[in-house]
Amino acid sequence: MGIEKYYIDKDSLKEFDSKSDQLIELMNKYMKDDNDRRNLIGNNSIDVMYDNHRHHVNFMKSVFVLRDSKMFNEIVEWAYFSYTSRGFDPIYFHTAIPMWIKTIKDTFSEATANQVIPYYNEILNIIEGIDVDKITHEKDHSKVKSSWNKFQKDLYQILIKGDFRLAVKLTETVVSNREDLKSTYYDVLRPVMYEIGLSWEKGLITTAQEHLATSIIIRLMTTLYMKFFGLIDYAKGKFIMSAAQNEFHEVGARMISDLLELDGWDVEYYGANTPVDSLYERLVSDKPDILGISVAMPFNLPKVIEFIERIREDDRLNSMKIMVGGYAVSNMSSKEIIPADLVVGGTEDPIVLAGEWWNKRWTS
Repeated sequence: MGIEKYYIDKDSLKEFDSKSDQLIELMNKYMKDDNDRRNLIGNNSIDVMYDNHRHHVNFMKSVFVLRDSKMFNEIVEWAYFSYTSRGFDPIYFHTAIPMWIKTIKDTFSEATANQVIPYYNEILNIIEGIDVDKITHEKDHSKVKSSWNKFQKDLYQILIKGDFRLAVKLTETVVSNREDLKSTYYDVLRPVMYEIGLSWEKGLITTAQEHLATSIIIRLMTTLYMKFFGLIDYAKGKFIMSAAQNEFHEVGARMISDLLELDGWDVEYYGANTPVDSLYERLVSDKPDILGISVAMPFNLPKVIEFIERIREDDRLNSMKIMVGGYAVSNMSSKEIIPADLVVGGTEDPIVLAGEWWNKRWTS
């Protein structure tokens, strides 16, 4: 049954949230002392370890709310693979989880600690059961890359090198109409960007290379999209698209926004890390037909759920549809906990689904 068998009551959730900073500070102290003795983090800065601790606490907050074993297992394995690929000693994880348990006991009441610690025992079980060769094989996308055409392979290399002008020159040769743009976004830019992320995880490229490649992708999308901007027939309704608050991954949301607008929607795209109060005010004033929320990191999901519940309580917004998508939801085995009209996984096309909603509005 996995972590679904565990439950943390409201008082303990509140205590965990209120003492999170205290928990992180104590964990940083304990692990710094241990790292000074054994160099568990390789050549990485100590700040990388501290960031990992903060991300971990945010992730656990989402785990306590969502209670989704599939997401939990995959993220734990991803963290192990990602950090060991970048120089962390595997012993770090076998050391850190018992240290988290000690820190939890030192920080929280006995009632809260007793509810939280079983999750950490599950993490230990996952880590101890990790087959490194199996995970490496599953994450080895050489088979996928071998199926790429020359265009995809060339673009990947150009992005790694950081050559924006050459990327534009290459992509402009294959994008001559709107359908070309959509297929380029979905079938070229998306898988190439995903591969770049995996290359970073494996330590094959630097953080600077990954950031530059992402920046070039965004600039490239703007360049290609503007070729068709003046040809748009705004025949559909208003669509507001935003990344979740504290969400800094925005390429996917930007991609969908471009394609929605080309499909006739009046799109307002708010980008990364949009403050929820500002977004809420805009929803009330504009009353869009659809709100789209992009969530890449699982620890942002609880706040997204809270935001949607707030919207559902406002009669002024009861006709607005809500669509949620992104990497975080694609890893969930059960999406019913998210109170959206539609949670988009990895196979559905949001452009088609939004169009179907619009057509039903006028035929029902």
